Amino acid sequence: MPYIEVKSGKLSEAQKTLLIKRLTEVASEITNIPQEFFMTTITELADTNFGIGGKTIDKYKNNDLNITYESATTSDIYAVFALSKEYLDKYGDIKNADYKKTLDSAFQKIQKNICEYNRIIVNGCPAGYYYFYKSDNRAELDELCVMPPFSVKEIIANVIGKCLSETSLPMTIYVYTKDTNAVEAYKKLGFDITASIHNSKYTMQSIHDRNSI
Repeated sequence: MPYIEVKSGKLSEAQKTLLIKRLTEVASEITNIPQEFFMTTITELADTNFGIGGKTIDKYKNNDLNITYESATTSDIYAVFALSKEYLDKYGDIKNADYKKTLDSAFQKIQKNICEYNRIIVNGCPAGYYYFYKSDNRAELDELCVMPPFSVKEIIANVIGKCLSETSLPMTIYVYTKDTNAVEAYKKLGFDITASIHNSKYTMQSIHDRNSI
């Protein structure tokens, strides 16, 4: 009987249900073994029992963060894509979209623009990626993906501060509607929802920028 074991930080009941379902489906598809033969267990680890880069996770969550950035390279393409796919699976409107087409489009965008992506480094450890670009009359944060268990709110504030320091242009952010933690974090930084894209993503713009248009 195939056995899948997952160890992670605290998960909601909905997350655990979805994780077991998806892992079983993918493993069954790859191995050609019927789903009913798979056993899956999830072990949740306390923050003090889970360490990255020589520090327990609670130290990261307690704002003991040294955030730096590096330019992404072609070697990051698949890591960015995997994280982007994870966000799509978690927050995207998968049921009402062409999933394969969406993934293909995401991969092509990453592959084409990888040199404009940045790695987010927290206390010397990889923590995510973001894609920020500027044109003649606008600046856009097109994608910001943070690896668990790092603090989304803390990293968002740092990334936004860095992006704003690099441009005087009006800044637009794209964020999944279901990513409520990110939406609330952007609102606290002075951004407001200006539009909804296919009921899947919001565009958000700083209140100051909108009032000055």
